[in-house]
Amino acid sequence: MKTTNALFLSVWLAAAAAGMARADDEKAGPSVAGVIGKLDAGAETVRVVCFGDSITGVYYHTGSRRAWTDMLGIALRKQWPRARVETINAGISGNTTAQGLARMEKDVIARRPDLVAVMFGMNDAVATPVETYAANLRRIAENCREAGAAVVFCTPNSVTENPQRPNARLAEFAAAMRRTGGDLGWPVADAFADWEALRRRDFREWTLSMSETIHPNLNGHRRFAELIASELAGKPVMLTDEDAGFARDRLSRTRARLEAGKPVKIVAMPPFDRLFAGEIRERFPDARLEVTPWPWSGAGPVQTGGDGWVAGGRAAAKGFAREIRERHPDLVVVAPPASVNAGADEALFVADAQWMLNLAFPFGREEWEVVAVLPEVAEPDPSFDPIRREILKRMMLGKDVNPLTRGEGDRRPAADLIRDTVAGEGG
Repeated sequence: MKTTNALFLSVWLAAAAAGMARADDEKAGPSVAGVIGKLDAGAETVRVVCFGDSITGVYYHTGSRRAWTDMLGIALRKQWPRARVETINAGISGNTTAQGLARMEKDVIARRPDLVAVMFGMNDAVATPVETYAANLRRIAENCREAGAAVVFCTPNSVTENPQRPNARLAEFAAAMRRTGGDLGWPVADAFADWEALRRRDFREWTLSMSETIHPNLNGHRRFAELIASELAGKPVMLTDEDAGFARDRLSRTRARLEAGKPVKIVAMPPFDRLFAGEIRERFPDARLEVTPWPWSGAGPVQTGGDGWVAGGRAAAKGFAREIRERHPDLVVVAPPASVNAGADEALFVADAQWMLNLAFPFGREEWEVVAVLPEVAEPDPSFDPIRREILKRMMLGKDVNPLTRGEGDRRPAADLIRDTVAGEGG
């Protein structure tokens, strides 16, 4: 009898201890350590909601398909190979922290996240008092905690200096986020400090991380993901081009339309308007194509050895580019030749490439396919500065586009490379 009573007492004490431990866990609430434990174990899916403005959402800045939300999922799986991760993008263009709070229940809490990555500040910096911004961040974090989600903050990137969002003002908001994270015990990935350090160390690399003056491209979004994952892991987490997983089949969406017998509207820089149309018709004889050339050369000076880009090509190309979204194409081919901007300084060369690429994409999520072509495809031996070629390639990757190029020693006619692309072959 004494043995039985002792056994009951032992069981009761163990159950009570377990109950108290559960109560302590509930009282402690969600934690980053708990999220990391789930990532490392890999037994359960870890749901991550990325909450912010246009620098979080999927827009033309990153190529209309992916953003740092997707890159963060890749980075987390790289650091914790057993992890089962679901990432959800809750970024909306133009949002402030106040607007984020207003939609938080629907866009964040209802998704039942384990972790919420919060990046606001770029729009708050325009008109929101920094004290209000900090209070809103605190409310966002409290809402997450009450819903059982841990939080990681990420400060906004620095920008090209402008009166609406001076970097000194953004620095105040970054500092407010750091203080709020510190007060609440949540980690902060300091993208602003990282961007500013990069600008001082390597201005070209900073520029190649940007889509324009404010919004980073996918190169920059990879940097966000690396910073956030590194903050969570407590050690550097880096993503290679291979990790990022750029699509090797450049024409899958267009080919699906052709195989379904649907009409295809093509906008392409010469000579690729003719080359793509010809190779598509060769493979799909019944294809219904509407082909519109995207002009890049002005009239007159080209025939006499002048610079057609400066003499009118830039204005013609940019004017046309501004109409691309209204045309609702199915395929856009961006292929600036080696002669474009050959004599320009690097800043102007980059600025022109930025608007060419930006305007080739829809404003928001993918509605059509974009193929980017490096100059050597049209000209096997172009007189093209290799540094500028690398800049152009990096900018194309920054739009989540795997640029069409030539392999070493490949001197086939351009039509052969386009034929491979239409067939879904080639690297």
